[in-house]
Amino acid sequence: MGGIIPTEWGRLQDLCGRSFTLEAVTDAMGPLCAQSCSGMEFMQHEVQGNHVWLNAPLEDLRGLLDHYLAQKALSPHDTSACILVPKRVGPRLHPGMQGMRLLVEFN
Repeated sequence: MGGIIPTEWGRLQDLCGRSFTLEAVTDAMGPLCAQSCSGMEFMQHEVQGNHVWLNAPLEDLRGLLDHYLAQKALSPHDTSACILVPKRVGPRLHPGMQGMRLLVEFN
């Protein structure tokens, strides 16, 4: 899992129209948000009302997505996420991703 460069971090927030408030699975470069948690902590975390940055190893991503989607269902109007997914997997990773919007692709 690689880090994201600061210019892309800002660009993603601009594309989302909202600043990230919770980082799930701390980036390799260190925490990017004031509020951050590991994958296991995220599974126990109430995320309603947050705009989540989720950059997880592929093997953990499905479970973390399950948790995020369950939390979003509790507060759908103010809970959102930007999820970094390997291009080779894309929306096939999880049925809940079918309604999500692709913001950007990285090579």
